Amino acid sequence: MGLNIKLENIVGLEDGRPEAKAEFIVDKAAEGYNDFLFADDAIKNVKAVNEVLESLDIKGKVYQVKQDFRQDLDKKFNKIIAANKGIDPNAVFSEAAAKVRGAKSDKFWSRLFVPPSAEDFKGLLYMLVGKGKIGETQMAFLEEALIKPFAKAYRDMDAAKEKISVEYKALTAEFKDVKKKLLTATDYNNFTFDQAIRVYTMVKNGIEVPGISKRDKDALVKIVQSDPRLVNFSDKLSTITGLEEGYITPNDVNWLASTIEMDIKAINNDVRRSEFLNEWIENKNIIFSENNLNKLEALYGTSYRAALEDIIYRMETGSNRQRGNNKLVNQFTDWINNAVGNIMFLNVRSSILQTISFTNFVNWSDNNPLKYMAAVGNFPQFTKDFAMIWNSDFLKQRRKGLQTDVSAAEIMNQAANSKNKVGAMISYILGKGYLPTQMGDSFAICMGGAGFYRNRVDTYLKQGLSQAEAESKAFDDFRETSEDAQQSARPDKISAQQAGPLGRFILAFQNTPMQYTRMIKKAALDLANGRGDAKTNISKIVYYGAMQNLIFSALQNALFAIAFDDEEEEKTKERYARIANNMSDTILRGTGIYGAAASTLKNIALQFIRQEKKGSRADHAYTIIEGVNLSPPVGSKIRKLYSATQAVKFNRDDIKNMGFHIDNPAYDAVANTTSALTNIPVDRALRITDNARAALDKNNQTWQRVALALGWNTWDVGIEPPGKKKKKQQGGIKLY
Repeated sequence: MGLNIKLENIVGLEDGRPEAKAEFIVDKAAEGYNDFLFADDAIKNVKAVNEVLESLDIKGKVYQVKQDFRQDLDKKFNKIIAANKGIDPNAVFSEAAAKVRGAKSDKFWSRLFVPPSAEDFKGLLYMLVGKGKIGETQMAFLEEALIKPFAKAYRDMDAAKEKISVEYKALTAEFKDVKKKLLTATDYNNFTFDQAIRVYTMVKNGIEVPGISKRDKDALVKIVQSDPRLVNFSDKLSTITGLEEGYITPNDVNWLASTIEMDIKAINNDVRRSEFLNEWIENKNIIFSENNLNKLEALYGTSYRAALEDIIYRMETGSNRQRGNNKLVNQFTDWINNAVGNIMFLNVRSSILQTISFTNFVNWSDNNPLKYMAAVGNFPQFTKDFAMIWNSDFLKQRRKGLQTDVSAAEIMNQAANSKNKVGAMISYILGKGYLPTQMGDSFAICMGGAGFYRNRVDTYLKQGLSQAEAESKAFDDFRETSEDAQQSARPDKISAQQAGPLGRFILAFQNTPMQYTRMIKKAALDLANGRGDAKTNISKIVYYGAMQNLIFSALQNALFAIAFDDEEEEKTKERYARIANNMSDTILRGTGIYGAAASTLKNIALQFIRQEKKGSRADHAYTIIEGVNLSPPVGSKIRKLYSATQAVKFNRDDIKNMGFHIDNPAYDAVANTTSALTNIPVDRALRITDNARAALDKNNQTWQRVALALGWNTWDVGIEPPGKKKKKQQGGIKLY
């Protein structure tokens, strides 16, 4: 700035509190200094110093520094690569050189434990940073440039989605008569009133409507103009879109397959997405330029670049499907998604198990176990924070869009956008069946997050932030902790393997294990490279690798049963063995497709040994089914079909003699077959009925009845469903 200041008079104030900076000015003024130049990037500090200078009537200038962070992104990124790979930061690789060197850089060992194709976005960035404090600084730069802008975009997007959703709901409540006839046909060429209103709204705003003749357009416009209620509805609809154009602009004739409600959802999901992501898009275009991608491929491998480009594409478009999928692949993916939804339909046990993840928010710093319990102890404040989080835009949108799982999110999307009405209806039913899991997920986030949020607010207040700033930053931290530790369908949390058709086939139900395994890997890398707090890293490895894995597997297999009942020793050993096997499966499948294959081979071998021990009663159909279990949804279908055939085979007489009796095994056979072939959850409905009957049976112990009400099955707690004992005594065999 052309100022001549003595070096000893240039002071950096390490204490970030506004009052500390103001006190420094007061002290120096008392020493006789009468001319100050103060610069800071925080507005609160600038205001505090300016107030002091004015009150003391001392000469001085105050500046708020606004740094253009993007100015040196490319240079800083290349310095990171150069420092960690020992190459010239100005080195350039051609496309051909990148492919040749990239093929050589793909090491087999790098694919064994969470390979690039199974990593999330942060995990891919983790592979680029160095050791110690330098590595921490490098990761902080990447977070500032890429991770935080993306998270901010989703926070703003959720707020916008919730706002327009509330406004559209209010609009339809005001125009109930219009809402009732939106999907009914007009008197003109079977066009619906919904389509007529959309055409009128687009024409009114000068938007070109593709694939429609002038005659059709004029006729639909006249239909709306003839009814003041429709005109008024259209006018208010244009207002709530928030678009300068007044309505979305359709790209092709496919607009006919949409509806007003679908268009409203598309505004923030698609139309305005690039607006929300503007900062992230600009940064990623600089950092991941073609030259830099060639360099990354040459140094980190072709598989690394492929995984990175895949996840960047999906983050930008908002899709959790890979580009280039054809219609047949998409239909198969929808079928797999619905198979997952079938298994999760009204799954109360899943909801109960979800709640234990509230401990994911506990750490070893400002929300350690003692501080968390102290936050819970302040119950009035805790309940306020709990309610605030529950009603936040983040959790409302998480519940509405089922953003807890890839398959769940796409079931809702399919229900909203499918042209296949039968398929859409099934998807809608299955989507609603996630309600218990949704409630368990939201409860866990609020239960763990309320304590985390309050303690983090206190941390920021101690650092000198205002109440509003502390609460805003604390909520952002809470939200990102939730996205990392809970199930998430956000594109940056979904790996290339999960997004691909093969991943949907093999990695169904693996969102949580994969996120936990990635957290274990990150913690292990930080520990090995001297980054962060060693105690925190070790605790993450122990907690996610063993403790939570053990708790989840034990509850899944109803280990609590041995505390209430005297089980046979052999049965208890089997229960322990299942728990150990489930824990190993969680870790193996959490590493991706290769781990899933290893898990399947292990289980085939174990099932083969189990059946061989039965001698002449061995049924190696179960061994084959273990092989099919490489894909859990398909394995579930095969088990249901095989169970149906066995039920008929061993209960022929009962099926004939029992007629329409509720305990007729034919119901099970039909329900399993229907569920396996159509994804309609008839078998779940039948099982829920059986469990309810057993829970109401006073002959069963209290703990068994409670467990049944909470979602565990009859065989988990050592009892048979109502009516089955009698059939077994008659010689029939029932498979569940």
